[in-house]
Amino acid sequence: MRQNELLEIISNGESSKIEFKSDEVHANTLAEEIVAFANFEGGTILIGVDDFGAVAGCGREDIEEFIVNAVCHRDYTISGAAVRLFLFNNRLEIRSPGGLPNTLTVENMLYRQFTRNQMIASFLTGYGYMERRGKGILRMIKLCQTNGILCDFSPTPDKNEFVVTYKVP
Repeated sequence: MRQNELLEIISNGESSKIEFKSDEVHANTLAEEIVAFANFEGGTILIGVDDFGAVAGCGREDIEEFIVNAVCHRDYTISGAAVRLFLFNNRLEIRSPGGLPNTLTVENMLYRQFTRNQMIASFLTGYGYMERRGKGILRMIKLCQTNGILCDFSPTPDKNEFVVTYKVP
């Protein structure tokens, strides 16, 4: 979504398909909104926008980059699994089904590239969600450093999920 599109949505205010949540939203409240949208016809939750349409904080590109990477690189052969977001008081976790593909490791993913889902990557690139292949992790790290966010990348112990955790110190 482009900045001008986002600003237009914010200027139109909340509706049955648009919900604003401030930065201090509680995990249970956010979960209830997500479930409500999922049980209805879908919708959009804008985190960091208060009820009056004021944008709190900035630098939300990092969250978008994490989600785009999780959607693009998840293992779609694991049926019934979904990209999941967990919002805690001290961190946000984005969990993507599947471990790292092929010979990628947490240690070498900064300088090695592998695209598990070529068609999805091409689609996301074509619509402007991805800039260049192989630059997502470096871009995420740079965005986090710019915004004072600590980020950590790790597979779960059973290697069935890849977790991106980030915290504000």
